[in-house]
Amino acid sequence: MSRKIVVMVAAVLAMMTLWAGVAGAQVSPPSVQATEATVQAVEIEKPLARTGTNAMPEIYVGIGLAAAGAVLVVAARRRKNAHLNSIAS
Repeated sequence: MSRKIVVMVAAVLAMMTLWAGVAGAQVSPPSVQATEATVQAVEIEKPLARTGTNAMPEIYVGIGLAAAGAVLVVAARRRKNAHLNSIAS
């Protein structure tokens, strides 16, 4: 059993060593010097895509359902307590 653990640990260490060697072999890109900067204005003809969403209706529905659930729980507890009180009397 311990031999399997030693082999697995050795394999993991070997993979980590190989990965670190490959990652360390990366070279930095050559430096680039710009002599002149130009800025061009681009006119957008179409409006941008609307990628967001309006979640407020769903939030209102969720709040309404939570409130309705709370009302039902309170009503059920009152009914149960009233029933238990009538039995005890």
